Amino acid sequence: MPGTGCLQTYASAPGVTSIASWGGSRDGFAADNQVPADRPWDSRGRIVGRDLKRKMADYRRSFALQALTDDRPRMRNGVTVQRGDEDEHGPVPNITYEPSEGDLQRRTELMEVGARIFRNAGASHVHRLDAAQIGIHIHSTMRMGFVVDAACEAMDLDRLFVADHSVMTNSIGGPNPTNTGQALALRTAEKVYERYFERV
Repeated sequence: MPGTGCLQTYASAPGVTSIASWGGSRDGFAADNQVPADRPWDSRGRIVGRDLKRKMADYRRSFALQALTDDRPRMRNGVTVQRGDEDEHGPVPNITYEPSEGDLQRRTELMEVGARIFRNAGASHVHRLDAAQIGIHIHSTMRMGFVVDAACEAMDLDRLFVADHSVMTNSIGGPNPTNTGQALALRTAEKVYERYFERV
């Protein structure tokens, strides 16, 4: 769904399925959560105890989708140095991250689409786990126009070029960005040549 993200199927061994599909929620216990009537899922949150045993006994007949969406850049999110905590490499980084309301809304929109897919396929029970966000294919940590210039050279240090996904303004909403990263690395190599070697 351009501008929102995408859905991908997910399947694994029983133990991982138990956590990834039923137990790894950030939204409390399903038994304690009331699902509003206008939501397309039957339950939401962490499933435990006898209910988890029943679902895992039939896990081969369950099907899971993951919502993949991008978090738009927020100036309050970032990496700082944790003063007073050091390892053999120096101060430990401190990561500050909180999704925006828009980020959470895109995630919910994808979950609603996924729930409708399950309903139309004949699902007898639709559960929204609401797992915590995880970062994969992370982008924008050294954004072009903010940390590096249009040639991917650092604004504060000459001849330091960044040639990976971190310079991209944002992610592409889910798909693996390998081809994009390879194209960006090739483009950056060309910019290095044009800027520092072409006239030699």
